[in-house]
Amino acid sequence: IWRYNRNQMSRSLKISVDPEQAVLEVLREHSLPVLRDYGHKERIQSIKEGLFARDFARVFTNPENLAAYVFRWVPSRALAYLSLFQEEKILMKLLCNDVRITAIGAGAGSESTALASLVAMFQHHPELKAFFKANRKASLPPQHTLTVNCVDFGPWEPMLAGLAAVQREQMRIEMQCRPHAALRAVASASDKSAVLSGAESVVAALTVGVAETGASIVDSAPAPA
Repeated sequence: IWRYNRNQMSRSLKISVDPEQAVLEVLREHSLPVLRDYGHKERIQSIKEGLFARDFARVFTNPENLAAYVFRWVPSRALAYLSLFQEEKILMKLLCNDVRITAIGAGAGSESTALASLVAMFQHHPELKAFFKANRKASLPPQHTLTVNCVDFGPWEPMLAGLAAVQREQMRIEMQCRPHAALRAVASASDKSAVLSGAESVVAALTVGVAETGASIVDSAPAPA
C-alpha cells in the first residue's frame, strides 16, 4: 500500500516539471545499482528467456531479478500508463481528490510511478495545477492524499519501498509505503472482492497491447525477445 500526501505548502522539485521526464528521472535514480552491475545484461537476458517460456514464477519470485526487471521494462510501461491516465478525464478528476486505487499486477511500480508523477505535478506543472484546483472538492482539506494498493505476487516490497524513497526525495511527496501480505495472497485467489472493495478505480496491468515507446533509462538495453 502506497499513500501519497501532497502538502499544501509548495516545495521545490529536484527533477523536471515535465511529467514524462520526471518519471524517467525517478526510475533512473532508483536503478543506479543495476547500471553499476556489469552482469545486468546477462540477468535481463535470463528474464527474457523466462518470460518467453511463460515461466513467470521463476522470473518474479527471484528477488535478484526484480531490480533488473524494473530497470529494463518499467520506464516504457510507466510512460504508457502516464499517457493513458492523462487521457482518462474521469480518472484525472478522481485523482484531484482523496481516493484509493487498486492496481492489479502492479508490483514493479509502473502504475504507481505514473500516479506519483501526476500527483506531484498537480502542485508544480502549470496546466495540471490549474486542473487540480478546478476539480478539487472544496469540502476536502488542503492536504491531498492518494492511496494505491499494488496487488501482485512475488517479493516486490523492497522495489516499491525503493521507488517510494526516491519519489519522496525528488518529487517532494510525503508518503508511506508498507507491505500488505494479504494483498499478495488475494492476488492469486479466485475471490478478489476483499481487495477491490472500497476502491474508486481499478487499474488493470497491461500485459498485452502496451506499445514499446522506446523509452528507457539507457539506450543500450536490447529489445524484448
